Amino acid sequence: MYAKEFRQKAQAKMTGNWGTFAIIMLVIMLLESASSVLVVVPLLIAGPFAYSVTSCSLKVCRGQKIDVENFLDGFRDFARSFVASIINGVLIALWSLLLVVPGIIKSLEYSMTYYIMLDDPKISANDARKKSMEMMQGHRWELFCLLFSFVGWLLLSILTLGILLLWVQPYMEVAVAEFYRNLKGEQDILSAETPIIEAEARPIK
Repeated sequence: MYAKEFRQKAQAKMTGNWGTFAIIMLVIMLLESASSVLVVVPLLIAGPFAYSVTSCSLKVCRGQKIDVENFLDGFRDFARSFVASIINGVLIALWSLLLVVPGIIKSLEYSMTYYIMLDDPKISANDARKKSMEMMQGHRWELFCLLFSFVGWLLLSILTLGILLLWVQPYMEVAVAEFYRNLKGEQDILSAETPIIEAEARPIK
């Protein structure tokens, strides 16, 4: 699948979820902003909030209902989400010391960590990172292209002082969740919430 196809699927799945997801993003942004005056708190909440956003994205992709309270999903699995954030953050920072490109590559390789943790409650944060690296072998460029396709929307978000980001980021997150599902070969099922069905998963091109 190409970047455009992931975006189209994300748009379709976001129908009926834009408002709720935007509120979730607003709550997270406000809490992160409020905690920025403290030194330790941002480190404690970054992982759980990233996990929460990933959880919401997968729920949307799978036709499940999301509620504002889902912004707390990461705190219900605090230990793993916190450890994943620290391990990934430290390793990406270390690779970035070499050059910017290695840091970007590692970010792409670790990008499936939270998705894997959500689908496997028993896997450790570090093992999820390793599994993400395996899953992303040969697919880093495809994910980079997908993320880069949102550059125009992100620039527009800057012009709106970040307000548009409340809708753009969920859109982008759901598109990446679709990317993850495609890597797994996961199929959509016919339901009232997601009237989409595929005969078979197609490989990423």
